[in-house]
Amino acid sequence: MSDCDHSGVGRSCPIRLIPRLIESFDVLRKRIETCQESHSCMQHTKGQEPPISIPNLLLIDCITCQVVAAPHRCWYLALSYVWGSQKARAVHTGEKLSSLPQTIEDAITVTLKLGFQYLWVDMYCIKQDNQNHVGDQIRHMDLVYRRARATIIAAAGEEPDFGLPGVSSVRQTRQAYATVNGVSVANFTHDPWEHVYSSAWNSRAWTFQESLFSPCRIFFTKEQTIYNCASGWNCEGIEPTQPLILQGANRNLNSMVRHAPPTFSDHYSKSMIYILIGQYSRRQLTFSMDILKAFSGVLHAYENLTSPVRHFWGIPIIPHESSVLESFSMGLSWEFSDTATFSHQASLPRREIFPSWSWTGWEHPVS
Repeated sequence: MSDCDHSGVGRSCPIRLIPRLIESFDVLRKRIETCQESHSCMQHTKGQEPPISIPNLLLIDCITCQVVAAPHRCWYLALSYVWGSQKARAVHTGEKLSSLPQTIEDAITVTLKLGFQYLWVDMYCIKQDNQNHVGDQIRHMDLVYRRARATIIAAAGEEPDFGLPGVSSVRQTRQAYATVNGVSVANFTHDPWEHVYSSAWNSRAWTFQESLFSPCRIFFTKEQTIYNCASGWNCEGIEPTQPLILQGANRNLNSMVRHAPPTFSDHYSKSMIYILIGQYSRRQLTFSMDILKAFSGVLHAYENLTSPVRHFWGIPIIPHESSVLESFSMGLSWEFSDTATFSHQASLPRREIFPSWSWTGWEHPVS
């Protein structure tokens, strides 16, 4: 992974060769440092001192491979991945972890390579046999990811044994290249975000808020890594902000690719929560009754705005000059998306423990 020369407007930027295995983490480490020093995405951690620790936070010490109580004001990375068929297991403070899924092993390796000691992984850092700890950590999921220095995102594979491509396994690159008369040429085949948006990770409900609240994200796809923060994104194969010569015309690559997945901002309008609900309702849950739990970080973030947005059974109550009842009535104006119509609502699957007047009561996308 290397940087292109940003000098000279209109200069074409070469497409870079993507190694099958990641050879160095120096550029990723530099990007994290730059975010910390000068980007708006890390405003909550400006300066050299880490943010205030989250109560009862546990972390994996990547040096000893033990689960430990988070040291006061420590830097850590977080992991976002899919559980797949993995079952929850009880892990206790001080326990040395062994026989870990490959994705976790690789995330520990990446954490150390990037110069950090601590990693947060939900499976091991939430006491799965302690419902009080589970509930407390789930409610604060927004803070867990917002206060992480960066989030490692496993956007490849459907099981935690898949690993992070390029770390312990070679990547499935589709890049053709050749050297002609001493000049190396390579092709750019597709949108770098293609594998992110089509991944199992992007379809899961729990990963929605994990991505949303991560100010700095490192996506590991089948083909390459993509670094993304509020100031933009970079990947190993191309430099998106530089003009690229394509079919004889200067075109900016940003006009050819999709945008990065959204991140949360305190400057969102309060009505943005309706859009987030619609996006979230399209995600999949292994346990359908987790519909509110997997969205609790978003609800918690809105409740902690200067002008709090409360909710009742997932229905937002946005503070207006009108009454609470009128605000709640506005929140009830959701509707089914796609082909769902009033005539066949009775055939849509219901979450029986949730009220029918709430979007949480139905297993169907809403808007």
